Amino acid sequence: MRRGELADSQMDTIVGVVTRLPARVTIQDREEAEASLVEHAKRYAAPGLAKVGRRIHDHLDPDGPAPSEHEKRDTTPRTIPPHRHRRTPQLHRLLRQ
Repeated sequence: MRRGELADSQMDTIVGVVTRLPARVTIQDREEAEASLVEHAKRYAAPGLAKVGRRIHDHLDPDGPAPSEHEKRDTTPRTIPPHRHRRTPQLHRLLRQ
């Protein structure tokens, strides 16, 4: 791709995707992500390129962001809502263990 062939919106999308990658993503992975996005920019406008960027981001950061301190401290007990159907014998045995 020659200089000036990317639209401003495509460049903004590429920069946005790469800068939002978490710090643990290696420089090599960032460079490959950027190169892949530039290649995809030949076929996609900014909205389509953003979708490609989300896929790249999901691939490089499959667990998503780390939980916040509040989420880590949340010790609210979780309950299973009552089941409307009869319990099977297998479920009953599991719940009694």
